[in-house]
Amino acid sequence: MKTAASSHARILDLVTGWLAQKENYQWLDFGNGRQIVTPALLKIWRSGIHIFSGPIPGPGRRPIGIVGLNSVDRVFKTGTLWAVAGEKSFSNRG
Repeated sequence: MKTAASSHARILDLVTGWLAQKENYQWLDFGNGRQIVTPALLKIWRSGIHIFSGPIPGPGRRPIGIVGLNSVDRVFKTGTLWAVAGEKSFSNRG
């Protein structure tokens, strides 16, 4: 039986694995030139100025990517929207 905590940890590991791939992180900037993130950093960011949706489910509910909003300014209502296709077989499908 899977617990919610183990499932959440597995998803964090999956997403950080996607974000650690050079083909993905070379296009991202999480502030101060930071490109590589860790599961712990993702957990901290979720409660701060970074908002993550996902992972995005594909066929069979298998996660295929993630969408994020960082540098959120709640006063000016602005932020930077980004997405990563973690499962490359689904990229360029619209």
